[in-house]
Amino acid sequence: MKLRARRKGESATDGKSLDGKSLDGKARAEETDDDPAEEVLPEAVAGDQQSIATANDSRSVLGRGAEVPPVRVTGLGVQIKDGDSRKWIVRNLSFSARAGEVVGLAGPSGSGKTTVLMCLAGVAHHAEGEVHVAGKGRLPGQLSPPSELRKVGIVFQDYHLVQALNALDNVSLPLRLDGTRWKRAAPEAIHLLAWFGLSRSVFKYPSQLSGGEQQRVAIARAMVRQPAVLLADEPTAHLDATSTRLVAESLHELALYGTCVIVSSHDPRLLSRFEHVVDLGRR
Repeated sequence: MKLRARRKGESATDGKSLDGKSLDGKARAEETDDDPAEEVLPEAVAGDQQSIATANDSRSVLGRGAEVPPVRVTGLGVQIKDGDSRKWIVRNLSFSARAGEVVGLAGPSGSGKTTVLMCLAGVAHHAEGEVHVAGKGRLPGQLSPPSELRKVGIVFQDYHLVQALNALDNVSLPLRLDGTRWKRAAPEAIHLLAWFGLSRSVFKYPSQLSGGEQQRVAIARAMVRQPAVLLADEPTAHLDATSTRLVAESLHELALYGTCVIVSSHDPRLLSRFEHVVDLGRR
């Protein structure tokens, strides 16, 4: 299922479709790829919405989530080093998340929220229990191979955008690192930015964006590979109430397209929007 650009007033973001005014025809001076940007961007600059909406139809953005098995965690236990010994920070944790569902991980600092997310991402070891993500199971001590990491998108509380790249290049970066040519990567990135209400910010650098805008760019970047699961670590930690609402609505709308979304937070403004919350602090 292809995401369409939102209309103004219908959702959290400005939702305007990409047009000539939102992309004012600036040349991408930073472009260094062998494929010149002019081969991709003039159609967007001229307002050719059909070109953007149908870019890479065989792999429509965010369309795979409904086909992916649920996230399942059974008896998860995680230890960390504490001096000369080790201590448990998570023990006997079990929960599941369906495709199209947003699940919150709550708890105070130090309760293991980020650790659980990193275990789900496959970049941190767990000491006991089983973790199943996107149809693949991992036993204690196992990490995900690089090919499996592409099935999971990660959003960090500090955004981690590349300051030297504009929004378009930040979002397209994962595809470029995979070897995707610019003329294929750019339309997908433009489409996502437009869907997140950032069509007027395509050529802006992180320093020119608000915190909420940077976080939406970060979410778009995490989704550009069409992952089955999106993991967001304290995505509203540095945002005001308005930006928190925008990010929360964006996460819920991603779930409507079949993405399984798991969000760690101790922010009651965000957690109150989730139907299913796993509280690590009350176990």
